[in-house]
Amino acid sequence: MIYSAVLVRYTGEFGVKSAQSQTYIEDLIHNNLRRALINAGGQVFIVRFEFVFRQVRLYLNIDKALDTDINLLVSVAGRLFGISSISPCFRTPVRDSTAVVSVAAKLKCLPTALADIQMLGENHFEIDDSGRIITKEGITAGLTVGVEPDVWLEEMKNTRPHWWEMSSGSGATGGTGGSNGTNPFAKASWNKTEQSKLPSEKADQYAKSAGFVDGAAGQRAQAPIEK
Repeated sequence: MIYSAVLVRYTGEFGVKSAQSQTYIEDLIHNNLRRALINAGGQVFIVRFEFVFRQVRLYLNIDKALDTDINLLVSVAGRLFGISSISPCFRTPVRDSTAVVSVAAKLKCLPTALADIQMLGENHFEIDDSGRIITKEGITAGLTVGVEPDVWLEEMKNTRPHWWEMSSGSGATGGTGGSNGTNPFAKASWNKTEQSKLPSEKADQYAKSAGFVDGAAGQRAQAPIEK
């Protein structure tokens, strides 16, 4: 069986340490692991691995791995202090479409639009180091990088209005953003009250989506700008 990654878990004591101690211990473990892998397989071996740190765990990804590569990695990592267990695993492409579709359904997108949303979600989103689903670099021009699905859907109203049921006038029903269903930082729907209701991280995402490159900090009291 040829795996494409190895999941490294830290010892249980790691989680009860202070943030400063965790950073120190994590750096120590990573440096020790790199040195041990170089000693075991050489510099050519270590450069083939991608170290990914996520949610107090370490993932060692390798493309076109051989069984011998994984076996050596597991053998080396298993002898290091501070590591509780190692699990060979399969690395699959990020598939955030299910989560994006779930958000779209809650925001009253039309059922007929969900397949389109799923397809774009697979291309536009990734999971960051903290486990959040966010838009990635290199997506369609005009869309904001680093925002979550609800902010992305608000932006997509400009190019995919047919995803929502149209009212008797114009525009889409249902919504994202503030309680009135729009981005409270956008020029057309600027609303200080709705801005203040958003959590700081979400407010930053909506502010950046509206054109504030520095996020929500200091923007709530300012006049809106053109997107």
